[in-house]
Amino acid sequence: MVRTIIKITSILILLLYTLYFITDRSRRYYHLSNNKCITVWKRLGGDCYIIPYKYFGVFVPSEYIKTKNSNAITIIYDKQSEYDYVVFNDYGEDLEVNTTKFNIKYYSYGNRESFINRYYLNDHIKENLQYLQIDIGEELVVVNGKVM
Repeated sequence: MVRTIIKITSILILLLYTLYFITDRSRRYYHLSNNKCITVWKRLGGDCYIIPYKYFGVFVPSEYIKTKNSNAITIIYDKQSEYDYVVFNDYGEDLEVNTTKFNIKYYSYGNRESFINRYYLNDHIKENLQYLQIDIGEELVVVNGKVM
């Protein structure tokens, strides 16, 4: 009798863990260029991790940009720039840049004018730039001018 209860409990715990693991792995991969890939990992609980490479791990990586699932961000890759990526916080939600391997220039929502003056021309991102614009909550994604 006790063995049966332990087996049933173990199976239930395993099923719950598997269900959590599957639903928490909501990831999308976006290629800005041949060698630049961005992982967008929407997690349960409302957090989103944007990882500046293709990431398959189970745990939070050491290199990431963290924001809320309700935010929108623009990520620009400029071959001519000293930065690996330029990030703009479109909706002004909390955003944390945690990286030592990547040189990321971050523009907060309050620096919108400076960001637009630097990277836009005629209300569009400059043609020579590769970029990802994502409204995380709405799952609206534009990569290099193409809606995904």
